[in-house]
Amino acid sequence: MGHVRVGETEHVLERLKWFTHIWWLIVYEEDGGLEYTYVQSSCKKNLSALWGVLKRLQGKKHLVFAVWMGEHRTDLFLMEPLKVVKYLEELGYGDKR
Repeated sequence: MGHVRVGETEHVLERLKWFTHIWWLIVYEEDGGLEYTYVQSSCKKNLSALWGVLKRLQGKKHLVFAVWMGEHRTDLFLMEPLKVVKYLEELGYGDKR
């Protein structure tokens, strides 16, 4: 059994380099309904894809979850999308314009 954790965006981002079993779930509003996509970022792979999804959704209603799968439980972190985008840009992913 895991936990849903809120208010820990910085905690997750600071530890992203050590968390090797994180993937990202993005739930967003599209044409009056809810849609979702996910990005696997094990060992920081695909972080540029995550940046692209978040930039495309700027201005739309969306939620971003970091999903950490540990040995004995899975935790779901509700993230602040703008902080995630800024962090990824600081790492050199995406276009800083």
